[in-house]
This record gives sequence, C-alpha cells and structure tokens, in this order.
Amino acid sequence: MKLLAVILVAGALSLVLGFAFVALGNYMVEQVYCSPSRTESRLKDVAASFRQYIEHYGVNVNEAEVIGLWNQAYPYVKLSISANGAVVNSDRYGAELIRVDSGLIFRTEDGRQSSTVVNVNFSGGSYPVQIQEFSEERLYRLVDAGALIVGSIFFLLFVLMYHRRVTLAITRLTSQVGQVIHGDLNLSIKRTSNDEIGVLAEDVEAMRLSVLERLRKEEEAWNANSQLITAMSHDVRTPLTTLIGFLELLDTQPGLSDEERRAYLTLCINKARILRELTEELFSYTVLFGKPQPDTDLVLYDAGPLLEQLLGEHSAELNAEGFQVDLQNHCTDGYIRADAQHLYRVFANLFSNIRKYADNREPVKVSAFWVDDNLFVELSNAIRDDAGLVESNKIGLRTCEKLLTAMGGSFTRLTDGKRFIARVVLRGDSAC
Repeated sequence: MKLLAVILVAGALSLVLGFAFVALGNYMVEQVYCSPSRTESRLKDVAASFRQYIEHYGVNVNEAEVIGLWNQAYPYVKLSISANGAVVNSDRYGAELIRVDSGLIFRTEDGRQSSTVVNVNFSGGSYPVQIQEFSEERLYRLVDAGALIVGSIFFLLFVLMYHRRVTLAITRLTSQVGQVIHGDLNLSIKRTSNDEIGVLAEDVEAMRLSVLERLRKEEEAWNANSQLITAMSHDVRTPLTTLIGFLELLDTQPGLSDEERRAYLTLCINKARILRELTEELFSYTVLFGKPQPDTDLVLYDAGPLLEQLLGEHSAELNAEGFQVDLQNHCTDGYIRADAQHLYRVFANLFSNIRKYADNREPVKVSAFWVDDNLFVELSNAIRDDAGLVESNKIGLRTCEKLLTAMGGSFTRLTDGKRFIARVVLRGDSAC
C-alpha cells in the first residue's frame, strides 16, 4: 500500500511539474520569441529570401511547383499569392494553383501565426504575397517534450529515492540480524520507519529479547541445578553416613540390648525418611524444571483399590507420626486413567506438605468422591501457628499441578489462613 501511495504521489507531482514546465515554456516563447520585434525581423528575413529566390530563378507566378520547392526549405511558412484571378497556396508540403473568378484571396491568418503582405517581382509581373510564419510551433513542441522528460525524470528520481530508502533499511536490518545471528545478542534493533520494514524490525527485536530471556532463564536454571546438586549432595551425605553408621553398629554389635536395637532402628528409619524426602524433592525439581510436558504412561485403573493403596499407605504413616487422619471414602467405584508413578509422587508431595505445615492437634481430612466423570480427592488440614517459619520453595505443590495437568486432570489449592485444602481432580471413565 505504501509503495502504491508513493507511485501515486510521484505521478501527481510529476504531472504538476510537467504542467508548470509547459506554462513557463509557453510564457517564454510568447513573451520572448514571439515578441513584435523578433516576429517582424523573422518575417523580413523570410520575405527577403523569397524575393531573392524568385528573382534569381526568374520564377513565374503560375509555376506553383517551383514555388513549392522554396517552401520546403521553410517548413514553418505559408504563402498565398494572388495574380490574374488565380491564387497560389504554398506550404511545407508543396504548392497548388487555384483558379478563381475575381478578387484578391488570401488564406485566413491563424491565431498564433504572424503574417505580412509584400510585393514580389515574378517574371510575369509584380504580385502581392501573404507570408505567414509560425516557427514558434517548433518551440511549443519542444516545450511539451521537455515537460514530458522533466516529469518522467522527476517520477523516476522520486521512486528511486523511496526504493533507495527501502533498500538501505533492508540492508541495515539484514546487517543487524547477521550480527545477532553471529552472537551479538546485545545489539538493539530499533524501528526506524512505520512501514512493513519497521514492523519486521520490531518483530526481530522481540525475537532477540525472547532469545535473551530464554538464555537468562537457562542460565538461572543451570545455576539452580548446580546449587541443587551441591546442596543435595551435602544433605544426602549426612543422613546416609549416619544411617550406614547405625546399620554397621547393628551388624557388628550382637550384644546390643533390645532397647538399644529399637533406638538404633528408629534412628535408621528417621534417616531413611529424610533420604526419601530429599529424593522426592529432587524428583519434584526435575519434573518442574525439566520438560515442558512430563512423559506419562496412562493406564486404566480401578479407582477404589488404587486410592485405597495410595491414601491408606500415606495415612498410616501420618498416624504413626502422631497425626489423626479421617479417611472418608464416599464412593470410588469407577475407573480412571492415570500414571501410577506420577500419582504416587503427587500424594507423596501432598502428605509431605501436611507433615511440614499441619497442626497435629486437629484431624487431617482425606475424602474421595465423584462429580460427573471426574474423581475428586481432597486433603484438608489445619495450619499450625508457626507454619510461616518453615522454609519452603513451594516446589512440591507446583510439581503436583504439572503432573496432574500432564495426566489430563487438575490441581487446586485453597487456604483461608486457618485451613489448607488440596484438591486433586482425576479424569475418569465412569462413576457410581
């Protein structure tokens, strides 16, 4: 559209310039070339040339062909000769003799032609000759041709200037994109026009910023991975060393009392749980910052037995740790499609969250029920007063959301400051 507009504007300006050139040229021709003094001088020169030709060759007034030969040398002159009741008309194309009855007949003068009447001595006598001179017609044609040339040149220059501007913009953008491609991502690409090239430059700049942002996030993720590996190595090493030490004591000290053995076994179990939590956290981090969409192996499961195993196992552990679990299995008859390992990770994270933040003086409510074709599992617990002091990066809950979304379900967390509710929604094939 802009190119079309440029062509139309260039065409309009070229026409205006052409008309102005014509007007100025015509004015100069009329005021200078066609001035009375110059016109009179040209007519005198033409008359003198015609007289000299007639007298030199002894031309008779009836010899129209001979008179026409002279006229061919003066293409911008017309002659009308009246003699003995006849008229000889002559112009650039030749002369003709016209018989008339009586009187002197001269050709009517053109509006822009200059004329004069002179007597010329022919071989048969002296006769009046009307001379019309219109050589300014040649100049008018030159002015018209000049206007066409000037308008065309202006049109071409205008379009070429726009083309050069576009070419320079494309060249500059290409150079900048090349620098970015070769690694100079800090080079800012600015929009220099409001046309399509400007929009393209803006899009390329957005792409550059997107690449920078992605690289920044990758660097952050890399640094976070390095820090995680370092911290996890330290955190795992400590309980693992302790666990190995207690197990070696149990293996190498057969004379330990039952009370000592139970104490060592309790310590081993606690250290093993710490190791499990660390590995769960590592898995959660891998899921959250790994692939955009975790790999899933969806299988059709009977919802009742599956939830009984998952919820029952984690509920039993909470009971053993001093929590009261109110397991409400309203109706789980039906089938769901899920990845069992991912689902186990989801509930492991949720029950781990309960251990960190729940008030064990109030019961933890766990319920499962169908709504249409969706199986809802809700975990509700009271939040203890010092929950805000517990250090957490919230990775576990974000992992639950990502895993459930990958399985076609959803995850919602609700809190009012006193209670926390985690709601898991699984897609089912049927409900009771």
